[in-house]
Amino acid sequence: LTRRVNILVIGTDVTFGHRRQILPLARAASRLLASFDPATDKINALSIPRDTRAAVSGVGVTKINAAYAFGGPGLTIRTVEDLLGVKVDFYIKLGPESFAKLVDAIEGVEIDVEKDMKNTDNWAGLRINLKKGRQVLHGTQAEGYIRFRHDALGDIGRVERQQKVLLALFHKLKSPAMIMRTPQLIRAFTENTQTNLTLPEMMSLGMFSVRLEEADIRTATLPGGFTPNFWEPDWGKIRPLVLD
Repeated sequence: LTRRVNILVIGTDVTFGHRRQILPLARAASRLLASFDPATDKINALSIPRDTRAAVSGVGVTKINAAYAFGGPGLTIRTVEDLLGVKVDFYIKLGPESFAKLVDAIEGVEIDVEKDMKNTDNWAGLRINLKKGRQVLHGTQAEGYIRFRHDALGDIGRVERQQKVLLALFHKLKSPAMIMRTPQLIRAFTENTQTNLTLPEMMSLGMFSVRLEEADIRTATLPGGFTPNFWEPDWGKIRPLVLD
């Protein structure tokens, strides 16, 4: 890794029709812009809430999660670039079950679940039943944890949980025991994601990441505030954060 690289991680959901059939239409349920900077030996991860107000080319001003439905990864990348004023070098797209399979490939992550979480959404195929306390979450449990948003903060609370899991994943991947799990992780990644990263590029980013400490991973949520229809960006705070 010889220069700063920006990677957009896109997590998509599934859209069902009235007869429970899966429709060829999806929205991006989550977007995380990860910046790998060898000059500072830092990784900055910026979460962009799904309800962020954004100008989507050819569509107009709407919630940013709609960009994927209208133009897939390409339009999502362009929308994020226009919103933040930065170039996105690569992307990684995770489907609804991709994250669970990646977590299973490393045999779970340890999370301190902050409260009891229970929710059943048959339309989304989502069943969450987690108890408060520190525990190892395996695939579908970890997926439920990062998708849960039935509390006062809604999607913003979910973003915070996603960042919490990101740090837990980083901690787990630094474990010496994970060397033996590398083939399983690579296989799970290649089989369950869509990306324009090559395998050598992924390995380079991985080697850069594992030599960092947890303090070198900085997470943030796009500054803004709630309005009746959107997460309204706070432009005065966004630019300094992106340039950091």
